[in-house]
Amino acid sequence: MYGSRHMVWATSADASQYRRSLYTFWKRQNVHPTMLAFDAPTRQECTAERNITNTPGQALTLLNDPIFVEASRVFAMRVTATPNIDDSARITHAFALALQRTPSAAEITILKTLLANQRAWYQDHPEQATSLAAIGQQPAAASLTAADVAAWTAVTRAILNLHEFLNRS
Repeated sequence: MYGSRHMVWATSADASQYRRSLYTFWKRQNVHPTMLAFDAPTRQECTAERNITNTPGQALTLLNDPIFVEASRVFAMRVTATPNIDDSARITHAFALALQRTPSAAEITILKTLLANQRAWYQDHPEQATSLAAIGQQPAAASLTAADVAAWTAVTRAILNLHEFLNRS
């Protein structure tokens, strides 16, 4: 029932699912679960200033919610779209897109290590790579193997989970 407190949230089946959450139907008593995880007020009272938090629940939402997994996967495909460049340049490009800055040498080293570990793991577990590459409606890039898509998705998930990406300073 439309006015029910137990409303089921259905994902749109077309390109409208990629619109900003500004267009998400917002019920007073039934806040969208993603908005609730990121401290959206319940609209039962006026909120002049929202608290900014960074909780483990938010990190879990960013790492496991299909919306964010697909966003990370598509971001990974965008980062790897340019052929014949090395991993350091791709990581630098991802930082420029997500954070508007260049990564430090330590950040590049950490993310290259993560990428190498994830590549090795997904090459040993191709069914897991295929499963990750299939999350969401956006089709996976045909030019990349499922293991590469999955490994780069892990890197972009890490970047999109950084505090400086989530919160304005």
